[in-house]
Amino acid sequence: MIKQLASSGQLEGGQRARRELKLVKPLFPQGAPVWYSQFSADAQGLLNSAVKGQTSISDALSQLATKATGHATDS
Repeated sequence: MIKQLASSGQLEGGQRARRELKLVKPLFPQGAPVWYSQFSADAQGLLNSAVKGQTSISDALSQLATKATGHATDS
């Protein structure tokens, strides 16, 4: 689909997208680990909270780092 859109000129930056797609590789080639679904949902919630101004970006990133490393970060 991108190849067709890029060739037709209907996709802004389409030729670049075609080149970049050749470099894209799966994040988890053997499938996502068991923990990833919950981590992804948590990350999305934290980012959404920061975008809405319900938490600071710094706090959201700190919480995400804690979830990613499995332990609290020093403040």
